[in-house]
Amino acid sequence: MIILVTGSKGFVCKNLVNRILGRYEVKTNDFNVLNFDECLSNVSKVDVVVHLASKIDASESLKNPKDFIYNNYIGTLNILEAMRINKIRKLIFLSSQGIYGNNINVDEDDISKISVLEPYSLGKLLCENTIQLYSRVYGIKYVIFRPSHLYGFNQNIGIIPLLLNKIITNPDIEIGNNVNRDFLNVEDLIDAVIMTLDMEDNCIFNLGSGTQTTLMQLIEIISKILNKKVNVTINKDLVRNAKSERWHELANTNKIKFLGWYPKHELRTWLN
Repeated sequence: MIILVTGSKGFVCKNLVNRILGRYEVKTNDFNVLNFDECLSNVSKVDVVVHLASKIDASESLKNPKDFIYNNYIGTLNILEAMRINKIRKLIFLSSQGIYGNNINVDEDDISKISVLEPYSLGKLLCENTIQLYSRVYGIKYVIFRPSHLYGFNQNIGIIPLLLNKIITNPDIEIGNNVNRDFLNVEDLIDAVIMTLDMEDNCIFNLGSGTQTTLMQLIEIISKILNKKVNVTINKDLVRNAKSERWHELANTNKIKFLGWYPKHELRTWLN
């Protein structure tokens, strides 16, 4: 099996390639998914495309909505169109728990609970719908994952590396909203990707740890591990509009557990 993985500079791609290189033939061409000609030449002579290239900061998407939606949607559309032309049979795509908004423990098929709150999640939902259309019309097989908040080795962007750097350098920590997140280790995501590489059915799977952690709890965990005392204050400039805030996140993973998948990594243990 020949696998093309997009998003070669991202930490998910780096961890995935480390796991599958040697077991499969892997291509990680560093091409611009917004350039259709580059997509057409690179998305060829492979069996599966694992599409990871994406802008990922949901908060930043509120400041630059057009840029986020355009980048993530057009990039995915270019990949799909190149797959159609070059007759590539299967796509694995990373969506997000963000498409559920503040609804938690949602079954994948419950469309009544889809409630996007920011441009990042809207872009992901548009991609999902387009993937399903290309499957119905052109026969492209797909697996769509809706992971919760990812963390892991090689991660430079995200709340965990941000807090680690802040707590190490400065005991005064400013936060906005004390949100809940379901933190999923990237290795658990990769387990799911590998498990579904040979899957013939079109499927959508939630992925998560099954545990919620508040921002304040995360700060407490990291500060204890680093043996650092911190002073946490609310900065009004960091407080996000309540209408666009995802206060809660908790993935319902019952569907993929029937395949034998389960999260192996616990946040506090991994950070230790």
